[in-house]
Amino acid sequence: MSDIQDTTGSSAAPTNALAAQLLAALAEPGAVDAGAGARARAPHPFHHEALPALRGRLAELGVDPHDLSRPHVIDDQDPPCATRQLSAPRPFSAAASLVVRQIESGKETSAPALGDLACVLLAGGLLEVTDLERAAELVGGHVAECFGRAIVHRLAADGELEAAARAADHPRLARMPYIGWRALGDHHARRGETDAFLSHWSGYQTQKERRWIETARPLLVGAVARDRGWQDGLDVARRPRIATRGNRDELRLAALRPLAGATPEPELAALLRTEEELVDLPAADALALRVDAVLARAEDREKGADHPALRPLLEEITALDPTASKDLMRQRDALLLRLWPVIGTETTLQETRKAMRTPSLKREMTRLADSF
Repeated sequence: MSDIQDTTGSSAAPTNALAAQLLAALAEPGAVDAGAGARARAPHPFHHEALPALRGRLAELGVDPHDLSRPHVIDDQDPPCATRQLSAPRPFSAAASLVVRQIESGKETSAPALGDLACVLLAGGLLEVTDLERAAELVGGHVAECFGRAIVHRLAADGELEAAARAADHPRLARMPYIGWRALGDHHARRGETDAFLSHWSGYQTQKERRWIETARPLLVGAVARDRGWQDGLDVARRPRIATRGNRDELRLAALRPLAGATPEPELAALLRTEEELVDLPAADALALRVDAVLARAEDREKGADHPALRPLLEEITALDPTASKDLMRQRDALLLRLWPVIGTETTLQETRKAMRTPSLKREMTRLADSF
């Protein structure tokens, strides 16, 4: 196989044994359809060759792939991983844990596609960018597009922003050029880098697949608020291209969530009642923030007792009119369900369950009540 060029212009060869094994697997007849297509297929020997490396990297992160209760958050230690052209990026640890469980299950149809596995390995630093460059040249088509997007995510996570921009502009993404630029936009939004995020605006082609920009805007606002405070988050929320006719409440909620996790509930409630920019926040949104504040201090609940902030909050949530709209009914009942960790008495538990109207959420509360 002849050398090809990576996005930085240097010659590329497999960087480790795992990369060589992947390239050999992808070179097999039918590998793209059978192992890197849209669906999981029967296990390939490469799955088991990759398994020890995945387990080892997860162990370095302190992650048990079988612990389904563990939260996974994208950060500098746990970089983003995207396996398809339009799939939302997940933390590497979440994607790798799923792959480990799929391979270990041994089921004929549960093995991850080879293309998906390659993207996970790249995100975890088990392959290098040049390895996936070679793989993209080998397979072509939609799988090469998936690899191209994964390469942008990896370069951006490594701080190689100029190389990431070149990768976003690579001909392999010519059919869907926006997916590379959006990967770079995700990086800037997650870090609250407003000017950098906006600098690539034309590349996002926001008129296509609009769900991405509708998610990226609050992600950016929330990151700014996390790092510089909710007022700065609201400033960004008012900027052109971030503010739209219908997203004001959503962006205010994004700007306030970091505050809710760091502020006692009584103080947060007072701020929401008195701050000029916040007094017209929809009642359900304000209550959601107050629930965040209570849950952040769930340890304040004494054994056998309700959390001290629970009663007034519970009364205000149940006072929301469930007949006003189905959306409000679901919001109301979702908030009641979220209060489960700070309920300490059987009486309050049954009262809360009885107030719920959404069948699926009420069933979940009943299930929790049975284990109370």
